[in-house]
Amino acid sequence: MFVDSHAHLEMEQFNTDREQMLARARDTGVETIVAIGSGTGPGSLDCGIALAEEYEFIYATIGIHPHEANLATDADLEELGEAHATGAIERRRLPGTIVLGGL
Repeated sequence: MFVDSHAHLEMEQFNTDREQMLARARDTGVETIVAIGSGTGPGSLDCGIALAEEYEFIYATIGIHPHEANLATDADLEELGEAHATGAIERRRLPGTIVLGGL
């Protein structure tokens, strides 16, 4: 079993062939993918969750990369806190969201 433990599948360059890329990964034995939900920085924190909702074998993280921490707004930090406090992450992808915080 192979696990891709740090994938940025939400990036724009994968828009045209994301399905095919995921199929190739599965065909070569990748059973689980962890979609790192830092997106293009603060403001796209839940991009990994959208992929986890669509694909059963993808798990999500949500957070802000330390290199982009200076770009985070109060709203971004509130989004992280609310997602944790309200259980929003768990409702959106039941055991699938496995990390919350700095990535």
